[in-house]
Amino acid sequence: MPFSYQKKTRTFPIIPGFAYVSVTGRHFHFWAKSRTFALALAVCHVFLTASLVNAATVISGLQAGSLPANASQLLSNRLIGFSIETAYVVDFLGTPASPNSLVLNLIGQVANRTGGISFRPGGITVDSSIYEPSLSEPLVRIESATGGIYQTQYGPGFFESMNLLPSSTEYIMDLNFGNDSWEIAKDEAEAALSAMNGKIIALELGNEPDQYNAAQRTPISSWGPQEYTEEFLTWSRNLTSALNLSLPFFQAGAFANDPTASALITTEDVVALGIGNDSSIKTFSQHMYQYSTCDSARDELATLDALVNHKNITAYVDLWKPQTAAAKSVGAELVIGEFNSVSCSGKQNVSNTFGQALWLADTILYSAYTNISRMYSHQGATLVLQSSDQSNTVGFSWYDFVYPLNSTRNGPSRSTPSFVSYLLLAEAISSTANTSQITYIPLEETYPDLAIYPIYDSAVRDVTVGPARMVVLNLGSQSDLSINVTSLGFTSSSGTTVKYMNSTGGPSSTVTTEATWAGQSYESGLPVGTEAVYTLGSDGLVALDAYQGVLLVLNGNSSTSSGSGSGTTSSLASPTATNLGSGKSEAGRKMGGTSTLWLGGLVSAWILIFLS
Repeated sequence: MPFSYQKKTRTFPIIPGFAYVSVTGRHFHFWAKSRTFALALAVCHVFLTASLVNAATVISGLQAGSLPANASQLLSNRLIGFSIETAYVVDFLGTPASPNSLVLNLIGQVANRTGGISFRPGGITVDSSIYEPSLSEPLVRIESATGGIYQTQYGPGFFESMNLLPSSTEYIMDLNFGNDSWEIAKDEAEAALSAMNGKIIALELGNEPDQYNAAQRTPISSWGPQEYTEEFLTWSRNLTSALNLSLPFFQAGAFANDPTASALITTEDVVALGIGNDSSIKTFSQHMYQYSTCDSARDELATLDALVNHKNITAYVDLWKPQTAAAKSVGAELVIGEFNSVSCSGKQNVSNTFGQALWLADTILYSAYTNISRMYSHQGATLVLQSSDQSNTVGFSWYDFVYPLNSTRNGPSRSTPSFVSYLLLAEAISSTANTSQITYIPLEETYPDLAIYPIYDSAVRDVTVGPARMVVLNLGSQSDLSINVTSLGFTSSSGTTVKYMNSTGGPSSTVTTEATWAGQSYESGLPVGTEAVYTLGSDGLVALDAYQGVLLVLNGNSSTSSGSGSGTTSSLASPTATNLGSGKSEAGRKMGGTSTLWLGGLVSAWILIFLS
C-alpha cells in the first residue's frame, strides 16, 4: 500500500487532536481532524499526481489541407529497391533446386504490399565479373592471395537465381566497366537480356567509377568527369547498336562520393558535359552512405546516436537536391542505386539494431520527398578489397536486413531488426503509389526528433481535402507523446487505422524478435504473432512512444499483410486512445487516462470523507 497511517511520529510534529498520514516514498504528509479525512486527502494527491504523470504531451494544430505546392513528384511503387553484391547474389537468393526461402519470403512481404520491387545485382565485385556461358555453377568466386575477391564468374544459373524473385520485379543490370573491356560488358548484357524475359529496365556501366584506381583506368591522374562522359557515351552507343536497344535504356553514374565540392564526379558534372544529349539515359544513379567504417577516423563518427538523428538525416539527404535537379534537366530521374547506413559493410551494434529501422524509414521517406525516385538498399558481405584499414572482419554485412546463411560471425540465418521498416514503408507507399505524392511537416524548432510525412493519393481521396496516409517517426527518447490528427482529416468516422513499428528493446536492440510491425516479428521470413491493427478513437489522438514509428491509413486503404505469412488480424473496434499503441507492448498506453484517474481519486476520497 502507498499509504501509511501514523497516530504519532518522532520525525514530524504532532498536532494535538489531528491524525497524520504520510504518502510513502513521495515525501508528502497530511494532517486532518480524523484519520479517514487525512487518508482521503492523501488519496486525492496520489491520483492527481498519477494523472499528471500519465498525461501525454499532445501535439495539435498540424495542418495539411490541400496538396501543398512543395509536395513530391508522383511516387513509384518501386521506391523500395534492393541491391545485392554481385558476388553474393546466389548466397542470398539460392537456386531453383535450393531457393533461399528466408530471403525470398522477406522480399515477397514487401513486393506483395507495393506490387513490386526494383533489384540491382551490383557493387564493387561487378567490375571484376565475367559471364561464362559454359559454367555449370551459377556463380564462382575466385579469391586473391590476400583474401579478396579477385574475380566473380557467373553462368546461366545466375539468372535462374534472379528469376526466383517475385515475377513483378524490375531489374537494373550492372555491367563490368572497371576492366575497361567493352566485349566483357556486351557479353554480360546480352546474356541478361536473353535470360530475364523483358524484366531488365536499364543497363548500368560499372560501380563507383569515381573510385577507380590505376589498374582500372590509365593514367588515373587524368580520370575525371570529362573522361567518364566520353567513355560512357561511346560504350552506350556501341551497346545500343550491338544489342538493338530501345532508348532510353541506361542508368548512368553510380558515383560513390557524397556530392560535395570535393567529389571527383557528380551527376551535375556529367550533365553539364552533355552526357544526356543523346537521350540514352533513363536514370542517373548516385550512392549514399551516411557513415563509414572504411577507415578509423570515420569509424569513430559512426555511432548509434549519430545514426538515429532526424536532423542529421535531412541535412545529409539535402546534399542530393542539386543532383536530382540536374537529372531532371535532361528528362531523367535520380535514383540512389546503392545505399546503406555505414559503408564497408556496416558497423556492429549500429547497423544491426532497431535504430537502423528508424534510420531507413526516415531516409527513404525524406529522399522520396526530395524527388529521388528509387532507393536500392545494399546487401552483401565484408570485402577485403574495399579498404586496408576497415574495422570489419569477414562475414555478412552488419547492415543487411537478413543474414541469408548460417555463419560464424553473424550466427544463424535470420532477418535483422531493420526489416520491419520495409513493411512500414511498403504499406505507406502502397500499391497505389503511382497516384501518390509525399510531403513533409517540419517540426525542427519544437520537436526535432519527430518526422511527419503525409501522403496524398488521388485514387483514395481528393487531394484538395487532405492526405490519405501518414507516417510519423519518433527518432528520440521523448515518450508519452500524442498527436491530434483530426486537423489532417484523420477521424474515427473515416475509419482511420493505425499500425506501429516498435522494438521492446529500444533503438540499440539487435534482437530480431523484439522488433515488430503491427505486433508481428519476422525472424524466419514469415509473420509471428497476432497482427495489431487499431482504429482511431473519437478524440483523434495517436499515441507515440520513444523510438517508434506509426502509420495512419484513411479508410484502411493501404496494402495489408498479404505476404506468405500466417499471422492473423486482430482489429480493435474503435478503441479509446488508451490502447492506441505502446513503446513496449503496443497496447495499454496511458494517453487519455487522465480524467479517469482523477475521477477515481475524487470518488475514493469522497467515500472516505463520508465514512469519517
